[in-house]
Parts: sequence; C-alpha cells; structure tokens
Amino acid sequence: MSTNETQQLTNWAEKHIREVMTAKTKADFDLAFTGMFKDDADITVNGHKTSVEQYRKMLWRDAETPGTSTVDFRATVAVPAPSKGTVKAGDVLGEVGTFFEVAKFQVSIKSSMNMIVEWTENSPSRPGGIHPTDYDGSQVTTLNQVIKEHTSGVEQPGH
Repeated sequence: MSTNETQQLTNWAEKHIREVMTAKTKADFDLAFTGMFKDDADITVNGHKTSVEQYRKMLWRDAETPGTSTVDFRATVAVPAPSKGTVKAGDVLGEVGTFFEVAKFQVSIKSSMNMIVEWTENSPSRPGGIHPTDYDGSQVTTLNQVIKEHTSGVEQPGH
C-alpha cells in the first residue's frame, strides 16, 4: 500500500463529504450526492439500514439548514485495496474511515463514517448527466455512519 494511494482515498472522501454537506442549492447537493454514492449503496445510519433515497433526504435536510456550513475533519484514515493491475467497474478501491463535524449557525453535526469505495466508471449514466469534472469514477458502495446532531437553541435573527 503506497502513501500516494492512501492520500488519494482520504482526499477523495473529504472532498465528496465537503461537497455534499456544504451544497447551497438542491441541484448542487444532488450532483454532489450522486457523485459520491452508488444508486444501490448499502447504507447503515446509527445501526439502522436505510435506502439511498432516505439517506439523501436526511442529508439534504441537514444541508439545507440556513447559513454557511463548515466541515472540520478531525481524522481520516484509508486502506487501499491490494492492487490488481487494471481497474475495472466493480473493483473495490479501498476503505475509508473519517470523523468530522459540520457546523452551521445553530446546528452542529458530529459524525463518524466508514465507507467502501468502488470504481464504478462503467455504471449507467445518471439522471441529468454527470460532467467529468464532477464525477471521478469512484463511488461509495457501503456506508456505516454514526451521526449526532446538536442544536444550540440560539435563535437566528429575524426568526
């Protein structure tokens, strides 16, 4: 396992989490989410299986909270899969675990995510199309997340 492969996986995970959690519009969120998660990903949140669509709705609810989001990665570790030469669709690229906090005006979300990342470049095209700059051929196929949301109770001015 090379340091370069490990760094690529950690960078990939942090980039995609940041894009999902800081999206300002539903269109940007959908593009980021589709770029990160496979349509039939196996998702578990706080010990409960959930569908990709339910997970999308849960994350959008968190992402659409008024204000600007910041994402602070406390730790990210990655273990690349053993190299098999040429990578093809369906090949596991590795596993990534990360602990991070998302902060907005009155909401703080602490989360731990463990992901299996797979090469899915040959997947069918997505609704609305994915531009090569937005979609790099890798997606999460398995996710286990522990998440805790905390609201400060501070009222936003004007509400």
